[in-house]
Amino acid sequence: MSDPVVNGDRLHFDYRIQDEKVRLVYKIKTEEEKERLTFLHKGIRVLVSGELKEPPVVRNEHAFDYRQYLYHQRIHYMLHATSLSYQPGENSITSFLSKYRQQYLQYVREHFPLETIGFVQALIFGERQELEENVEEWYEVLGLVHLLAISGSHITLIMLVCYWLLLRVGVTRETATFLLFCILPLYMFMAGASPSVVRASITGMLVLVTIVAKKKEIALDLLASTCIVMLFYNPYYLVDVGFLLSFTVSAGLILSAHFVLSRGLSPLQSLLCMTIVSQCVALPITLYYFYEFSPYSIILNLFFVPFFSFMLLPLCVFSLLTSFLLPPLGDLFVLLLAFFIRVSNSILEICSSLPFARLTFGKPALWWMMLLYVSVIAFFISMERQKRTLRQFSFCAMTLLLFVQYIPLQSELRVTFVDVGQGDCIVIELPKQQQVYVIDTGGTIELEKEGWQQKRKSYDVGSDTVLPYLKSRGIKQIDKLILTHGDTDHIGAVDEVIKGIKVKEIVVGMKVKHPKLEEDVIALAKSRGIPVTTVQKGDTFGEEPYMFYVLAPTGIEKEENERSIVLYAVLGEYRWLFTGDLEEEGERMLVKNYQKLQVDVLKAGHHGSKTSTTEQLVEQINPKIVVISAGERNRYQHPHREVIERLQQRDITIFRTDKHGMVTYSFVENRGTFFTQIPYDANKE
Repeated sequence: MSDPVVNGDRLHFDYRIQDEKVRLVYKIKTEEEKERLTFLHKGIRVLVSGELKEPPVVRNEHAFDYRQYLYHQRIHYMLHATSLSYQPGENSITSFLSKYRQQYLQYVREHFPLETIGFVQALIFGERQELEENVEEWYEVLGLVHLLAISGSHITLIMLVCYWLLLRVGVTRETATFLLFCILPLYMFMAGASPSVVRASITGMLVLVTIVAKKKEIALDLLASTCIVMLFYNPYYLVDVGFLLSFTVSAGLILSAHFVLSRGLSPLQSLLCMTIVSQCVALPITLYYFYEFSPYSIILNLFFVPFFSFMLLPLCVFSLLTSFLLPPLGDLFVLLLAFFIRVSNSILEICSSLPFARLTFGKPALWWMMLLYVSVIAFFISMERQKRTLRQFSFCAMTLLLFVQYIPLQSELRVTFVDVGQGDCIVIELPKQQQVYVIDTGGTIELEKEGWQQKRKSYDVGSDTVLPYLKSRGIKQIDKLILTHGDTDHIGAVDEVIKGIKVKEIVVGMKVKHPKLEEDVIALAKSRGIPVTTVQKGDTFGEEPYMFYVLAPTGIEKEENERSIVLYAVLGEYRWLFTGDLEEEGERMLVKNYQKLQVDVLKAGHHGSKTSTTEQLVEQINPKIVVISAGERNRYQHPHREVIERLQQRDITIFRTDKHGMVTYSFVENRGTFFTQIPYDANKE
């Protein structure tokens, strides 16, 4: 089995059933059971019962594909365990290392200050679970997250410390080199054996081999050899972002080292050049996987790379070692470590809130990445060989490619029903993103849990689903964030959305009194300087030919669902009606007030509940297509069977987010198409 991961009341690890690698997931029942399971490690024999299932499919465009992630680890099934017991198993080197890795991680949790735990575990053991969520986000936003992964500098420091200690106790250089060769693979497993750790460890071992063989090492050959070894072991490393960044940046630094070092630059100038090289080489991969780039990352890397290499990493190592050997000295190192972490966190918090801290490019196409890499390589070649024409051409090519990716030039109109589970979120992009409207954000309804049950980072539909999609589309701001009404499943993620992307205006419906959650959202908007507009029946917004008409509320409705903002618009070749959580009474008033209303596409009210999408409404507006936003296997059993039958009797095309995932309408060059994330099958409705 793999190293177990305990997160709140959840446990997961990988193990083999009859030569089939399986991901086991288990819900921990009691706090006492959690304490016992914390000390699970490789080699323990586990007895479980449960149900084998395929991993879940990805439900939104550009979302994290958990099924594909597991496939790349050769895992094709998940075992959802209902009972779990364990007993001592076989003793092996890997089980021994796993056991002590878990014990050291627990030791750090118990003996180090809270703010230092995540850094010590990440920089020494490759374990980032304990890092505070906001701290990790600052590193990601500012392009510094690579510093939290074990890399060549970490391995080099470990080798130097071990080598020095071995020489101090009288070991010969040859024996010390041999022992280092044996220690490195052990440390590789202790550090989690991620692609970057494996790369750095194998490269270090190859360097030791060249030293013993008394051959001049060629860095690029060593890197290529390491790459071949890793891909031979697991070809799926080729699509691992850590593997790609680790090798491309290393290759870029090696290839440019001669040019940089031959210029007679000062150490600061050399560091600046190497930082620029690293950023240029990593940029295409960074944009492909994360959609954003921080212009501050070059300057911050100038400071933080040496800060981590010569200050934070050594302090982590010495703090851990001396806490065993000389506790009073260890306490001093821990105090210094905590101080420097507080200072660095404060700097990053300030920088992450500065204007243009992140530039959103969206997810580029593979051809764009290839062209950008060709341009970058051509630019480096021109610098080394002093080819002025090639340098100018390649620089212009890079600039043009970045401009084309950053500026929305597509003439596509797009309406997207994001699968946010049991909730609503609709993204409307006008051509060239001249306006972007978002109707509701979805929301995560949190069940009350005891402290031991709470995860370090719980799923949040705003930060984990809505924002990644918006950024993958290259959306830089929301012109109108329209909140249909005050239920959590519609506006619960507003806070995360506002934090993650610029919002120019928030729109709420007219009502006598706003519910508590809606009042909180309005207060948050005002505190951030976002104007809040109230709309009611008869209002309009937008510009021709994309006008939006507010059909409800009137402001006197009694029930919150009936207070939903109802919008009518002509988008592409269809007439659209967005109804929020409108139910029977609201639909009756809609039919009464707009007797000639005709609609092509209806967003079903209240997730297709029994009290919505009534016969009276369907008969009058006569839609061709109905989109129902509901959660997969939701406890309310939405959409109701009667609603589905009512629509099927009229041969209306039905799209359901619970069945089809994200539903998208794309209109370009006078042609519109609906497509779904999960293949659509009308016979299964």
